Formats: sequence, structure tokens, C-alpha cells
Amino acid sequence: AVFVVAALEEIAWRGLVQRSLEDIVGPVRAVAIASVLFALAHAPTLWLLGDPNAGLNPLVVMAGLGCSIVWGALVVRTRRLVPSIVAHALFSWAIVEFPIWRL
Repeated sequence: AVFVVAALEEIAWRGLVQRSLEDIVGPVRAVAIASVLFALAHAPTLWLLGDPNAGLNPLVVMAGLGCSIVWGALVVRTRRLVPSIVAHALFSWAIVEFPIWRL
């Protein structure tokens, strides 16, 4: 399931959004814009993973922004989606398999 979700997100965000933006604003700005949009798409997790005592949880949104920049740069550099799909899937798998909140 992690691989399928990662593949679908990479196809949508890097394959469609980022590549469409590259034609308009260039590769660097395309990565930046697509990454911000990717992070904003994960904004509902602020509330879903929030704690009644601690408040909103921005970690997924911040991780989404940072990882999206890396994955977007990987696509620009390699001109292929497969490396970003694998990186995204491994990151997501690690978060599910080794969640920091179990510590």
C-alpha cells in the first residue's frame, strides 16, 4: 500500500504538476511551487495528528515540504520518476514501520 500511494503521489505531483510548471517557470521554481502545494495538500494532518494538550502537529507538513523539495530535485536531475517513487516509498515505509511516537 505504501508503494502504491507513493507512486500515485509522485505521478501526480512530480509527473504532472511539477513538469507542467517547468514549462512556465523553469525547473527550480517548479520544484519550489510543487513542493509548497504538496505540503499544503498534507495540511489536514495538522488536525488529524494533533494532540488536545499539545495542539496542532506540523511535522507531516514540514516533512512533506522538505521531502518534496528533495524528490522534486531528484526528478529534475534524473528526468525520471522512478527514483523519487522509490525514495518516497522508503520514507513512507520507514515512518509507518518505525514511528517516532512509539518511543
